[in-house]
Amino acid sequence: MKKKILIIALAVLAITSCGNRKDRKITQLDGMHFDSIAVDTIIPLSSKASSPNLKLKIDLTYIKGKNADKINPTLLQSGILPPDYLSLSHNRMDIKASVDSFVNIYSRGYKNDYSAIFKQDPTHVASLNNIYVLHTHVESRADHVLNYFANIHYYGGGLHPINQTLVRNFDTKTGRLITLNSLFVPGYQDGLTDVIKKAFLKKYKVDDWQQLAKRYFFAGGKVYAPDNFILSDHKITFIYCEDEIAPHAEGEIQLTISKSKLKHWLR
Repeated sequence: MKKKILIIALAVLAITSCGNRKDRKITQLDGMHFDSIAVDTIIPLSSKASSPNLKLKIDLTYIKGKNADKINPTLLQSGILPPDYLSLSHNRMDIKASVDSFVNIYSRGYKNDYSAIFKQDPTHVASLNNIYVLHTHVESRADHVLNYFANIHYYGGGLHPINQTLVRNFDTKTGRLITLNSLFVPGYQDGLTDVIKKAFLKKYKVDDWQQLAKRYFFAGGKVYAPDNFILSDHKITFIYCEDEIAPHAEGEIQLTISKSKLKHWLR
C-alpha cells in the first residue's frame, strides 16, 4: 500500500513539475548555472544641484559552466544591451568588461547629446532626464532549451517611455542560439506567415485582414514572424514589441501558436 502511495505521489509531482515549468526559478540546467552583474547608478548632466540626470539600472544574468563561452558572447551581441553597441565589436569581451563598456558609452552619449541643450535651456530639467533599466532572468520551457528573458524600460524624452521584452533561446547541448532559420526547414516563410495571419484574426476576433490593416497593423505591408520568441515544449510565442507592428496604444503583442499548426515546417 505504501509503495502504491509513493508511486502516485511521484506521478503527481512529475505532472505538476511539467505543468509549472515556466513558473520554476532555474538555478542550474544541463551543466550550466547562473550568476548576475548589477549596476545601479545616477549620472548627472552637470555639477549643478538642479542638473537633470541619467538613471541606469542593470541586472544582467550570465551563464557559468557548460557552454558559457558560447552563450555569453552571443547574448552580448544579440541586442540585449540596446542600442546595440556591442554587436559591432569583434573583440571577445568578458561579461563585466562588456557591462562596464556599455555603461561608459551610454553615459558619454547622454552627456554629449544633452549638455548643449541644458546650457541653452536650464529651466526644463525634467525633459532632459533619461532612464534605462534592464532586468534579465532565465527559464526553461522546453527540454534542453534555455529561454533568456530581457525586460527593458527606456525613457529618453518624448511622449512615453519604451518597454521591450526580448527573448533569446539557446540549445543547451550545443550552446547555439535558436533562430527561426534553425528551427524551421528552408522555405518556411510563406507557410509561417499564413499561420500567423490566421492567429492574428483569431486573437483580435476579426473576419478579414483589412480590419486589422485599418488599425495600422503591419503598416509597412509585410506580415512577418519575429526572431523574438519563446520556445516551449508544445508551442511558440512570438513577441512583437511596442510600436513594432501596431500603434503604441496596442502595447506589446504576444502571439502563441501551437507547434501542431507548424509541424509541416518544423525541423
